[in-house]
Amino acid sequence: PDAKKFAIKFYESTLVNAILTKSTDSTKAFTVIGRNYINSLEKTQLKTTFRNDDSRFKGVLSPFFNEQDINTISNAQISRLVETLRTKKLSVATQKHYMVPRWPG
Repeated sequence: PDAKKFAIKFYESTLVNAILTKSTDSTKAFTVIGRNYINSLEKTQLKTTFRNDDSRFKGVLSPFFNEQDINTISNAQISRLVETLRTKKLSVATQKHYMVPRWPG
């Protein structure tokens, strides 16, 4: 539940950002926005932290949402993602890292 709330908050803020920046349809794909976000963290995170976040994005998040328009990601899909992570027996803390990469600092 905690990871799900965290994820919903993150993806809602991502949607608001896309609206405010007037992203074009071609740049609203989850993989495009996610890759841009992950890449933006590279210079401010420790190398190991960046590699872990990048690995989570490539291995789970990108395949799960793929080229889906971020405006169409639903709470039900986020719930399914959280359930997928739970089946891997990941801790709540690790599930949160899948939902929102660790902030630099």
